[in-house]
Amino acid sequence: EVLCRGATFQEIDLDDPRRLALDWITNDDEMSLDLDAKNLNQRYILALLAFTLNSWAWRDQESIYANLENSAWLSNEDECSWYNVSCMEGTVISLQLNNFSLMGSLPPEISRLPFLAGIQVKGNLLHGTIPPELRLLPFLTTLDLALNNFSGEIFSSVGEMKMLELLSLWGNGGLNGTLPLSLFELSNLRMLYLDGNNFTGSISQDIGQLTMLKQLTISDNPITGVIPSTLGLCKELELLRIENTDIQGTIPEEVCQLKSSSRQVYDALYIKADCYSDYLKCDCCDVCCDHNTQQCFQDNRENPEDSDAKLQDHQTYNSTNTIARIIEIKQKIESEVLQRGATFYEIDFDDPRYLALEWILNQDEMRVPSDAPNLVQRYVLALIAFSLDSEEWGDDELFPSWMSGEDECTWYNVSCFEGRVLALQMNEYSLKGFIPPEIGRLESLALIQLQQNGLHGVSLTSMN
Repeated sequence: EVLCRGATFQEIDLDDPRRLALDWITNDDEMSLDLDAKNLNQRYILALLAFTLNSWAWRDQESIYANLENSAWLSNEDECSWYNVSCMEGTVISLQLNNFSLMGSLPPEISRLPFLAGIQVKGNLLHGTIPPELRLLPFLTTLDLALNNFSGEIFSSVGEMKMLELLSLWGNGGLNGTLPLSLFELSNLRMLYLDGNNFTGSISQDIGQLTMLKQLTISDNPITGVIPSTLGLCKELELLRIENTDIQGTIPEEVCQLKSSSRQVYDALYIKADCYSDYLKCDCCDVCCDHNTQQCFQDNRENPEDSDAKLQDHQTYNSTNTIARIIEIKQKIESEVLQRGATFYEIDFDDPRYLALEWILNQDEMRVPSDAPNLVQRYVLALIAFSLDSEEWGDDELFPSWMSGEDECTWYNVSCFEGRVLALQMNEYSLKGFIPPEIGRLESLALIQLQQNGLHGVSLTSMN
């Protein structure tokens, strides 16, 4: 359930951090967890982090990191009390380990903390590549790996991290390669810090898909090409830093127009670029830098240092509201929908119940809040869709397909009255699988028609 990349303890050396963490759990940890303890996996993973990222400061019982409110890592206290570990209802949701003098590579097993929403390890001595297993964290909103020694390329599947709002990779130096196209599929991304690395290639036109983007810094990279006009589709953009790159051409008019949009003064777009001596032509830049000397010159609108101050303000971007929504929706569905005492902590990632939750949180364009009256029925219909192999439901052009961003009462052959589902008519749909017992949570459901399908294992008692 925890080890990644096909590893087994039989193959692992005795001094391997994975083995050391196992020995600590089984022999030294006074908590002496049972095999079926709910927190066994997460406690092991945090122990693995402590042994992997060799910093005695955060493991020392007498260190400044252990105080009246927090315990040192690898103490016998509940792991949720360990320094800068944040939990909700006993589940780890955030790790804030900035400037801890951590050394080593980030273990892929961190991806086995299923509700982890924040990873902040800025200002350490971490090295190696960014683990592609991070894509398995469906609720990750904040990933701050800045000011380390990470190297290699951004993994090509980064676009699977649909909830990501902040991606901070600045100041690593060794990150290289071209920016993967899937990076521009992160539709919730608000802060993207890539400066101070060795990225090459050009910026894709697909950057216009990042419509929520507020800050973009790609300075101090040998990136070439031009600034795409599609960046003008990022209507929320407040900061653009592209100095000390090999980008040439002209800042598109579509981007300059963002400066004249109706915003508060602080939120107005600020641009810093290599526009001195027209290396990069720009009629709307706030600070122009000399591409050869890297010396920057202000116009009369703002000091160059103000850009850095604005950047610093936003690098502490707070995704608390997003995390709260995740936890509240999870709790509501666990308490009001899931049958037979199930919890998401125990459910596999490919289970339809988990897939439906991930869709509600990550992909559903409706973005229903936790207190929405239709949350439960929308989740249940999504669960039916994932359970009964129904990706193609809704061929009729008059009705939206299931799993669309439209009101679920408009989905194909779903009938509602006053916003409550009354009937499901799905005869001859070539459905496969079994009807999930959670269908019983559609309290107003009066008619179910499922004739001539490939269903099995139906339990009528679960539909009371």
